[in-house]
Amino acid sequence: DDRTLRDGVDFLLEECRETEVSAVLLLEPGETVEPSTYKDYDIIAYEATHPSPNPRSLLEVLESFDVKPKGFGGSSGFGRKPAEYSRPPLTKYTAVLSTRTDQCRAARYVGTRALCLEGNDIADAVLFEWDEISCIEDISTPGSYWLNPPPGSRDDDGNKVDVYEVMELYERETEKGSISEGKGDESDNDGLSEDDLKSILADIAPL
Repeated sequence: DDRTLRDGVDFLLEECRETEVSAVLLLEPGETVEPSTYKDYDIIAYEATHPSPNPRSLLEVLESFDVKPKGFGGSSGFGRKPAEYSRPPLTKYTAVLSTRTDQCRAARYVGTRALCLEGNDIADAVLFEWDEISCIEDISTPGSYWLNPPPGSRDDDGNKVDVYEVMELYERETEKGSISEGKGDESDNDGLSEDDLKSILADIAPL
């Protein structure tokens, strides 16, 4: 496989290593990338067990490792916030760089920032190339693309959702589709369309 990193990604990964920012490569089921592509960087690769936009694999990856936030402040008379104990990364301070709209949707369900190379109406920022991000601070809080962290798990319209209920909805409908295919029924489509999912999420969204 002669795949190489997109322009700008190598710079971001190098900065992640220098600043001790955790970087993860999440592959869609069945997708492969030659390890030599990223072997020079401190990056961990995972293969998703569930395809996007199901957010389960992204959430599981975030919950699988710990970060140890450093303290900050203490100058010019300001108080200093001490370093925190190790914990999973907070989704509101996590950014997902994706190439497809369904991956953006999964990121929104989890509650992270979503940047995408594919034009759509749900990404926090749509880019032509990753080299538009000149440094990690561009996607920090505050940064070049936002002043505040995202408002938590949300659907395409910005309504709050329960990410665990979303996962169950996708997996329930996937299971129904598998059963239907096993019976050789080609006349009915039991999978959720995006409109169906939006309708269901609107019903369960907290007030």
